Amino acid sequence: MRFAAAPVRVFAGVLTIGGTPATCRLDGLDRQLGPVTVDRCSVTGGVVLRDANSSAIRDSRLTTGWLNVVQSDRGVYTGNTFDAFPVSTGVESRRNRFAGNVFRNAAVALGAGEVYQPEAAGVVERNLFTGNDIGLRATGFRNVVVRDNVFSGNHTAGMLLMNQVPAASPEGAIRNVFWRNGHRPSGVTDPGGNPVRGGIHVWTDGAEATRIMLARNVGAGNAGPMIWAPAGQVVDGGGNQGPCAPAQNPGLTCF
Repeated sequence: MRFAAAPVRVFAGVLTIGGTPATCRLDGLDRQLGPVTVDRCSVTGGVVLRDANSSAIRDSRLTTGWLNVVQSDRGVYTGNTFDAFPVSTGVESRRNRFAGNVFRNAAVALGAGEVYQPEAAGVVERNLFTGNDIGLRATGFRNVVVRDNVFSGNHTAGMLLMNQVPAASPEGAIRNVFWRNGHRPSGVTDPGGNPVRGGIHVWTDGAEATRIMLARNVGAGNAGPMIWAPAGQVVDGGGNQGPCAPAQNPGLTCF
């Protein structure tokens, strides 16, 4: 199927759009009540997936637009470049996997919505986040696994993880690399009024059930700390390497 800068709005059924970036050019997509597969396309404009379970966007270049995943489960998003194309997943979406993508030039490259059931966790793995203000932001970091990603040259922070609800992500942020983030901060603060800058910034309400797991994250060259997490707000999985703050935090060990 060939599209040339055509907006697409489809309800129900199964939809497949593919070709090459030269022959498959998509300017906006509104998909409801059924899966869509987008392969090797150039995409601009707004892309909204509602009740679009088992959808996929693969090996495509998405520029100057946005992707909202709403009430959509088991999505697969791999091998894409999201350039000035912020992505958000709603709290009703589950089992979505973002792997092997490049996220760049966005205010918040990926807004990760919380997932209610551990067995339905979302996964963000092996992506590159670069040149954004904030790479990944979560306002309720519950049952989202963020692992083996590289956060490089993001202006304010690689990740901003916040949580005020019980049952924080059992795995959390694991084995991520943070390189030279925070050198052009935009003045973002967390709900406690603390300036956000550096690799990982954590803020929770301090309750034990809302703590966020951090393990084997490494970083260097960040303008702020590699991890900023006050006492009582993280579960230390061990192996984190890089400067941590605030200084008096017996619950977090950094090397």
